Amino acid sequence: MLLAAVPGGGCAEEEPAAPVPYSRVYEPETSWSMSATVAWEADQTVFAAAGETKRPGTAIVYPDASLRILDRDGNLISESIGEYVAKTAGTMIPAFFLRDRETGAALKSWLVQHGLLDCFVVSTPELKDAVREVADLPHVRGMMDYSGVTQADPASLAGMAACVNEAHGKTVILSEEAATRENIVLLQSLAATVWVRTAPDTESLLTMYTRGVHGVVTDDPLKAIRMLEFFRDDAPTLLRVPLTIGHRGDPSSYVENTLDSALGALGEGADSVENDIQLSRDGQLFILHDDVDMSRLFNREDIVPEELTLAELKNIYADWDDPNRGIPAVNEVSLEASRNGKFYGQDEKKQYAVPTLEEYIRAFRGTGLIHDTEIKSSNPAILPAYKALVDRYGAWDQFFSITFVPEILDAAYRDYPELSMGALGFLSQFGEMILINFGGTAKVVNLPAEPETVLSELYSVLDTWNATANISYGGAPKEVLSAGRHRGMTFWPWTYDTEETRQAFAEDYLFGMSGLTTDFPWWTENLPEEIESEDITLPAGAELPKPYGRNKRNERFVLEDAEAVKAEELPDGTSLMLWRCKADLQLGDESFGSYYLYSEPFILRTETPAADLPKTGDTGKPLLWTALMVTGASCLGAAALHLRPAGRNGHR
Repeated sequence: MLLAAVPGGGCAEEEPAAPVPYSRVYEPETSWSMSATVAWEADQTVFAAAGETKRPGTAIVYPDASLRILDRDGNLISESIGEYVAKTAGTMIPAFFLRDRETGAALKSWLVQHGLLDCFVVSTPELKDAVREVADLPHVRGMMDYSGVTQADPASLAGMAACVNEAHGKTVILSEEAATRENIVLLQSLAATVWVRTAPDTESLLTMYTRGVHGVVTDDPLKAIRMLEFFRDDAPTLLRVPLTIGHRGDPSSYVENTLDSALGALGEGADSVENDIQLSRDGQLFILHDDVDMSRLFNREDIVPEELTLAELKNIYADWDDPNRGIPAVNEVSLEASRNGKFYGQDEKKQYAVPTLEEYIRAFRGTGLIHDTEIKSSNPAILPAYKALVDRYGAWDQFFSITFVPEILDAAYRDYPELSMGALGFLSQFGEMILINFGGTAKVVNLPAEPETVLSELYSVLDTWNATANISYGGAPKEVLSAGRHRGMTFWPWTYDTEETRQAFAEDYLFGMSGLTTDFPWWTENLPEEIESEDITLPAGAELPKPYGRNKRNERFVLEDAEAVKAEELPDGTSLMLWRCKADLQLGDESFGSYYLYSEPFILRTETPAADLPKTGDTGKPLLWTALMVTGASCLGAAALHLRPAGRNGHR
C-alpha cells in the first residue's frame, strides 16, 4: 500500500495506481492546423468538464503541501491528488502550480510512486529550482509563469527562455501587455513555447490568436475554443507563420557557411541562419560543416579542422577550380542547381577562408536574425567557449542551439541547462512502424498506435535533454506533431535541399511547423505573412481603406483583395473586425496552393447601421465571410513602401 498525505499531517492508505497514459486532448474544429492550445484555470466544475466533448487541453490547479487540489483562489477541488488525476487526466493534461517548495517535494514523491506520464509543473521564476526538481522526472514538463511582467525587451525575453530551460521546460506564460507580436515571435525564435494569460472576451482572444501564440490561459475555455473555431476557411489558416531558416545561409546563390551567404539569406527575408560551429586547437569558434577533413570545398584532405589554430585555418581558402572538390561541384547546392547559374564571387574567384562565430555575431547584432547554431564538434570543451563568447556580446536574444551529438546534448543539459537546445534526428514512418532516432537513442513504435502513444515514446527521448524536435522533413506523422503542441513541443524540420523538395516544404509550411530549414530561403521572400490593422472611423457611404501587408523581406504593400470580417457587434454600436486575405503559396516561380492570413482585431466606427454589416456570430457554427466594400485584385500587392503602420494594432 502507498501512503498519501492528508490534511492535519496524518496519512491514509492509497492503492497503488497504474501509470496514467498521455491525455486524449480535444481537437477544435478549425482550419488553423497547429492551433493554439487552451489551458484553463480550473475550478470546482473540473470533474464535469473532463467528461465533456469540448474541453480545455490543460487544466491548471494549485495543490498544497498535503496534495489537496485547490483552485487559484484556494477553494477546494479535491481532497486527494489521486482522485483528481483519476477523474481528469485521461482527457485533460494536468498542470500543477507550485506555490512553495514543500508542495514541490510532496508532488515529486507522489509522481515517483504513481508514474503520471503527461503533466506540467508550473510556478514563477522565484521557484524555478523547485519546478526543475519535479520536472526532471520523465515526461514531466516545467513551465514558467511571467504573467506578472507587463513589459519586456529582447534581453529580458532571452532571460525568460533561459529560465524556463533551466526549469526543464519550454513553455513561458506571458501577460497580455507583454505579449506583443514582436515579443511572441522572438521567444518562439529562441525555441520557447508562448502561452498568454488572456481575458475571456472576443477581442482579447482573437488578438492573441492572430499574434500567433502557442496557447492561451483563460477562465473561460469554451469561449476560447469557440474563438479557435472562428477560423474555418477553405484553405489552411496561418496565424503563426513558420520561420524560414537558411541552411548554411543561402547556398543556392553563395558559397555555404560564409558571411556573404548569411547576409544573402537575411536579405531574402530569412528569419534565421543555420551555422555549423567547431572549436579550433587554440579555443576559437569557427564556422565549417565538415569535421573529418577539409577535402570538400578546400581540397585539403590532409587537414582535420579542429586540429588547427584559427590563424592556420584563416590561411586556407576555398577552391574554385577543382572539378571534383571545388566550390562549383561540391557546394551544398552545386553550380548546376544554383539559383542564377553563378555563385556570388565566382567571377573574381573571391577568397573565402572559414569565418568565426564572433564575426557572425558582430555582423548581425541588432538585425533580429537568429543564429540557429549547429554544434558540429563532439568536444564538450566547445560549450564553455560558446557560452563565454555569446555572453561577452550579450547576444542570447539571437541564439538557438542544435546538434546531432549525444555527448553535446548530455553536457549541455548537465552543465548549461539554460541553453535552448534542439535535438537533430529522425521521426519517420516506414510502412507499419515509426522510427524515433535522436542523439543515438532509437525507438520503434509499431502501428496501429495512437498519436499519444507515439508522442510519449518521442518525448521519452527528447525529455532527456529538454530539447525541441528538429526532425528530418517529410516522414513525421502529422497527428503526432499536432498532439505534441498541447505539451509545448515545437518541430523544426530539415533540410529541404533540392528543388524537388518544394512540395514537402509547402505542405509543412501550410501545416504550421515552427521553422523550416532550407537551402533556398528565397522561396519565401515574397510571401505575405502579416496584415496590419488599426481602428477606423468610416463616414456614411465611404469605402473601407485597403489594409497594408508585409512579406518576409519586411516590404509593405497594399492587400487589394482583403476582406473585412465582423467578429462581434459591440454595445456602443461599433463593430469588432478583422482583415482576412487569401494568399498564394508561391515558392519561387511555382504555386503550391493557398493560405489565409488575418489581421489583429480592430474597431470599426461607421454611420452605416451595424445591422447592415456582415455578421459571424459567436456560436461555434460555420461562419459566413463577407467583404465590406473593398476593391482590388490581389493579396500579393504591389509596390513595397518602407513605412511604419500607425494605430494601436500596428506592428514592427
